[in-house]
Amino acid sequence: MLIIVIFGPSLAPQDPLQVNRVLKVDGEWQTPPFPAFRVSGFPLGSDQFGRDLFSRLLWAVRPTLTMVVVVAGLRMLIGIFVGMGSGWSRRLLGRTLESMTSLALAVPVIIVALFVIAAVGVESGIWAFILGLGITGWAATARHVHEQVREIRGEDYIEAAHALGAAEGLIVMRHVLRQVLPRTWMFLTSEISSTLMAVAGLGFLGYYLGGDVWIEFEDYVAARISGSPELGQMLASSVTTDSPIGIFFDPWGMLAVGGVIFIAILGFNLMGEGLRRSSSLQFARTTWWSTMWGAVAAWTSDRFRRGGRKARLTVYAGLSFLLILFAGGLIWRTGDVGEGAGGNPMSNPGGHQWSGDRANPYGTRWVPVRGPSMPVARPFLVGTEGLVGGPAVAADGTVYIVSEAGSLYALAPEGRLLWEAKLRDAGIGSPALDAEGNIYAVDRQGGIASFTSSGDLRWQFEPLESTTPVAGPTIGISGDIYYPIGGSIQALSSFGDPLWTVRGFPYELRTTSVQQSLDGKTLVWVDLAFDAKTGEQLELELVPGLRYTHLISAAGTHYMLSGEGGGLSAVEWQQSEAGPVLLDRVAWNVSDISASLPTEAGITADGEAWLYYGRTYLGASRPSVRLVWGDMQGRILADSRLPLSRPSVVIGADSASRLFVCGLAASSEALCFAYSSASDEPLWEVNLGAGVTPVGGALAEGKLYVSTDEGKLIVLENLDNAN
Repeated sequence: MLIIVIFGPSLAPQDPLQVNRVLKVDGEWQTPPFPAFRVSGFPLGSDQFGRDLFSRLLWAVRPTLTMVVVVAGLRMLIGIFVGMGSGWSRRLLGRTLESMTSLALAVPVIIVALFVIAAVGVESGIWAFILGLGITGWAATARHVHEQVREIRGEDYIEAAHALGAAEGLIVMRHVLRQVLPRTWMFLTSEISSTLMAVAGLGFLGYYLGGDVWIEFEDYVAARISGSPELGQMLASSVTTDSPIGIFFDPWGMLAVGGVIFIAILGFNLMGEGLRRSSSLQFARTTWWSTMWGAVAAWTSDRFRRGGRKARLTVYAGLSFLLILFAGGLIWRTGDVGEGAGGNPMSNPGGHQWSGDRANPYGTRWVPVRGPSMPVARPFLVGTEGLVGGPAVAADGTVYIVSEAGSLYALAPEGRLLWEAKLRDAGIGSPALDAEGNIYAVDRQGGIASFTSSGDLRWQFEPLESTTPVAGPTIGISGDIYYPIGGSIQALSSFGDPLWTVRGFPYELRTTSVQQSLDGKTLVWVDLAFDAKTGEQLELELVPGLRYTHLISAAGTHYMLSGEGGGLSAVEWQQSEAGPVLLDRVAWNVSDISASLPTEAGITADGEAWLYYGRTYLGASRPSVRLVWGDMQGRILADSRLPLSRPSVVIGADSASRLFVCGLAASSEALCFAYSSASDEPLWEVNLGAGVTPVGGALAEGKLYVSTDEGKLIVLENLDNAN
């Protein structure tokens, strides 16, 4: 069990939250729950949502047992101290503690736990369960310790200590506590078993670690599932499964989860029984390990006694530190099984820091580095030609940017100009980088040119019809190139050969670059989805009359954003062999914002959604834009009003889930901000001065690049880097 707690999530073959609506098995399509031992990749089958049961079990043991051990330890410690106080003291303190114990025993633990967890909120996570299960669960241990202390109090050596004038506290610490502590491990194993049973019961009643996630199947029809795997919840959901054949004909899920709980409880009970027998003279026997343990204990006791009070305090402090370190480490490793569990957030091919218009081929606007914390601004490039879009930042820190006059600049990390190349016409959008470090830039006539990292022209593509592109190129993970031209999308190979073109979409003015899925098979643009290999459009079953736009999270999950009824919802979907399949749905209440869809949106690796409404918000006392943060349970975390007017640009989010935004204030001064979900107020604000208009940017380690249409490229970096 300990091995599963430590290494279980690393051994899980699948994401425990991955929903699979349909799978092809032996040439036939099957819907969940998938039976055990029959479907490849699902050794123990799945639940009714198609989530791998084996992976969920490996993930569920750690958070459940971590919480159980912490609660059991807390209950044991409280029980020992309360029991010793009530058993030793014959005054008001003892009577009060004994009355508290009787009262705690009179109320069922699970009733108190339900009340406390409901009051604190299940979204508080492990701490709500620690408080709920620990507030009265100590009573059984306290009663056992009370009876034991009462018996010890009448022993002859206690009377002798009193006769010699020993203080009460000294007698308790030297004689009573020494008799109680050998039974500590038995108390702990008993508490773990009873706590695990209570956790299972709470799961049946709908309270479990990880909060709630709702899957909506149709209007007014939804199902409640766990936000993260937990043994109590898994057992409950396996019993209340919606399987058409029911648990009587397909009981494997219930047996698998119940078996894990049974083995855990049985193991701790047997451990407690073994400890009881080993401490009993009736079962005492001499073995090689008991002899060795006795020798070690005797040596330790001798050193402990000779060292005096200082040595004892040192040992107590060391043991307390190790216990806290172990418990803290387990809680830290428990983590949250949120978005992308079982995998790492996506990174750029070639290790580039910012490879194109939206940070990476997937268009997440999220980078796995930390941006500037308390930055200062300095000019990085001062030219006479206005810049278009943001820069691209290579793995070695080289910065590439395009101007309105058709110049492609390459700048060293410190700002020195390395080389300049010319496009055949004015540049459009941000340049892009492939895994080998080659640079791609589009021009106003719809052509695209590729350059080496030293500035040599590799090839140049000219379309048959001259049409102005609306955004810069996206370099797919296979090296293919995609960019929107008016209402069309052009696809090229890495050598500049045309692959396919799709036309006829009414988005000539949408300056949004193409995004690619994590597996490279799907492209999305505005509210459209395409097969990356053929350009064939994928049809999603969406509600007519609503506006949609695509969003890819930092973990690679696909969402469709839609505004409905004054709110904003995100519908998760995935591409299967049978076509696009709609999965989870989350909604945020942003009814006081007039725009149906945000200008920009994203989801960080921490599972926090940011919604940026860049159009002037008329409901504020002065012109402003709105930035709303929400979690994936539909809660609003922060709602900020930025003192910006159009135009303003969202640059991106860093690994610390900080979003960086720049734009013009009403005073015509350019301002840049950093925001997080922790507060409505900005983390910092930098004034870039008047006479510049931000048009794009990029994030790198400790740096924020801001490009302007006046020809300036400004870098905001931490003060220590600037020096």
